[in-house]
Order: sequence, then structure tokens, then C-alpha cells
Amino acid sequence: MKLLTTLFLIIISFNYSILKAQSNFSEFSGKFKEIDFPFQINDSLAFEEWNFNDFITTDHVVEFDLITKYVNTDYPLELQDYKCSRVGKYRIGDYVVLLYKTYTTEAGSGNPKIILLTFTLTGEQKSDAVVLWDNVEDPFYSQKVMLTIPNNTTFVIKSIVRDYGFLQDKIVPKRVTEKIISYEIRKDGIIEKKEEITKEIFIDTNPDILDDFPDK
Repeated sequence: MKLLTTLFLIIISFNYSILKAQSNFSEFSGKFKEIDFPFQINDSLAFEEWNFNDFITTDHVVEFDLITKYVNTDYPLELQDYKCSRVGKYRIGDYVVLLYKTYTTEAGSGNPKIILLTFTLTGEQKSDAVVLWDNVEDPFYSQKVMLTIPNNTTFVIKSIVRDYGFLQDKIVPKRVTEKIISYEIRKDGIIEKKEEITKEIFIDTNPDILDDFPDK
């Protein structure tokens, strides 16, 4: 009888913890707005403004582990150096997909990026992908990135990368590359890369073009 009572209490405790986790995650994810398909956003639009009302509390950042994986381990930063902001959400089967922005106040441009994360209904992370990011600060490199989500099972990242060189006292185009990466969100919530296509759109083979500023 004592064993049955113990097992009963364990089951009750386990069920309570599940319900509590579901409630906490529902409260957190409920503040994200639903995404309408098709959804499309580019890096310029994504990072032009940060609405204060969409900022995610530090408690939720910690509870759902939203930044640990994206901290530069060579230059570890404190939690207070990061800000996270809600973008949107959608559902796929028994999983919730969240999109959020993050940046650090300790870097020049903030290194902003948008992250796509799949969660169970109890708030357990299943899979993730960085789907949008801002340009690096480099006079010889630029990149434009577009995220397209046509439906709740697939998304596509398209980037146009421009490399520049130095010729006759000017920075000139040297190479333009298009990269398209397609992903699928499986029924188990795992994000899987399906296809990656890289195509040279333009290249200047002039051997006089330098990769950097000439030494003075």
C-alpha cells in the first residue's frame, strides 16, 4: 500500500510539473504574434527598428535559453549585454515555431540576427537556425539576406554576397554570389537543411584588382 501511495504521488507530481511547464511556455509564447503565410522579410527591414513593447524579459531569455548558443565564445558577454525581441510564431503539429531578434549592446552594429526555434508545448527546445543577420562592417564585403516562409513546414534563406577589391584608388566590384538554402521542419520538430545552391552572378578576373587597400 505504501508503494502504491508513493507511485501515485510521483505520478501526480510529474503531471503537475508538465502542466506547469506548459502554462509557463504558453504565457511566454502567447506574447508572440501569429505569422501569416507567405511571410517574407529582409535584413534591412528586420533591423530598422526595435519596438520596446516586443522586448523579451530577461527571465524568459534565461528560462528558455534564447542566447547561450549565440554568444561568441572568444568574447563572452554578460546577459545584460544582450537584448531579445519578439518577431512572430506559428504552429506545426505538436511544435511551436518562434522567431525572435537578438543583438548585443557591446558590439559596433550590435551583430543583430533573427533566430528560428522549434519548441515542444512544454517549452523544450528541439531545433534552431539563424535565418537572418545584419551585414558585417567591412568596406570590401556586403551581404543582403532575405527570409521567406511560404508555409509552416519550409523556409528559404537567400543571400546576395558582394566582394569588392581595390583598383586605381577606388573600391570596385570583384565578385557577386547568390546563395539559396532551403530548410524543412520535420514532424518531430527538427530543422533539416534540404538544399543549398551557390551561383556566381558576376566575377571580374582583372589580376590588377587588389583584395585590400595597398600598403602605404
